Amino acid sequence: MQPLNNEKERDLQAEAAPDTASRKSRRGLWATIVSTLLWVASIVLAFVIKPGAMIFIPDSLLLLGFLPLLWLWHRWWLTLSFGVLNAAIGFFLLILAFLPREPFPPEALPMLDHLIDWHSPWAWMVIGGACALYGTSHLLIKIGRWLVRKLSKKT
Repeated sequence: MQPLNNEKERDLQAEAAPDTASRKSRRGLWATIVSTLLWVASIVLAFVIKPGAMIFIPDSLLLLGFLPLLWLWHRWWLTLSFGVLNAAIGFFLLILAFLPREPFPPEALPMLDHLIDWHSPWAWMVIGGACALYGTSHLLIKIGRWLVRKLSKKT
C-alpha cells in the first residue's frame, strides 16, 4: 500500500471504504441466504426422497450449501481441506457397502444399513474432489505468485 500524498487522495479513499464494506456485507448476506436455502432444501428432501436412484440429491445439496460461503471466504486451505475431508467421507461410505456384516454387533447393523441406503458416496466424492482440485489450483497459483515475487526481488 502506498502512502497517501495529499488530503484529496485520503478523502477519496475514505469515501470508497464504506461502499466496499457495504458491497462485502451484501455478498455475505447473499451467500448466507443461498447456503441456508440449499441446506433447508437438503433437509426437506432427505425426508421426501426414498432410497433409490435419486438419493444423492439431499447430500449433494447439503455439500453445495457450503460452496457460497467457501467462495465468499476464498481461502485455498479451507476449500482444499473441505474437499479432501468430504472425499474421504465418500470413500468411507463406499467401503461400508463392501464390508462383511459379521464383525458388526447386531445393534450397529441398522446404522450400517442407513449409511449404505441413504447416503450416496459418489455425491461426497465428486463434490469433495472438485473442491479439492479447486483448492489445489489456488494453492499452486499462490505458490507461483510467491515464487515470481521472490525471483523478481533477487534480480
